[in-house]
Amino acid sequence: MKKFITLAILAFSTICASAQAYVGGTFGITRDITDNETNFTIAPEVGYNFTERWAVGGTLNYTYNYNDGMKSNVFVINPYARWTFCRVADDRLGFFVDGSVGVGGGSSKYKDYKSESIVVWNIGLKPGISFSFNDHCSIVAHVGFLGFNGANRAAKNAGFTENFGLDFSSMNLNFGFYYSF
Repeated sequence: MKKFITLAILAFSTICASAQAYVGGTFGITRDITDNETNFTIAPEVGYNFTERWAVGGTLNYTYNYNDGMKSNVFVINPYARWTFCRVADDRLGFFVDGSVGVGGGSSKYKDYKSESIVVWNIGLKPGISFSFNDHCSIVAHVGFLGFNGANRAAKNAGFTENFGLDFSSMNLNFGFYYSF
């Protein structure tokens, strides 16, 4: 057991010393007064840079949505592979695309009626941009989605959509913060 713990500490120290692991995430909350809708999302993220161009990571998204009496809570696990295809401004500004596959589930409730289980899934590409302030801190923005979003009947009833295509709407714009070890 001591050997395992020592090996784990050594591996973690090696990863942290090379500044290749990162943590971060996104957070958002909106309130539409006209339609009586509230949406809250938090998505912590972890990842690892294998090279200057390739990284892998994942997010665990939690979304709460209230829409005129309908409440839903959904968790989505979304692993990704990131390819940074261009770096400029002394390597501080990077343009990338994430190839991701996500699956999740949750529940919804309308007044006293609890629905069937919500199931959602997606597969697609998300373009993005990153800016590094220094070796440890950076901000990241994703805009758009090219791919497929799926939802079962209960998810559709709760307001989730099933679609395929290219979407560069403001609903697919999010900002995050990363800290690299």
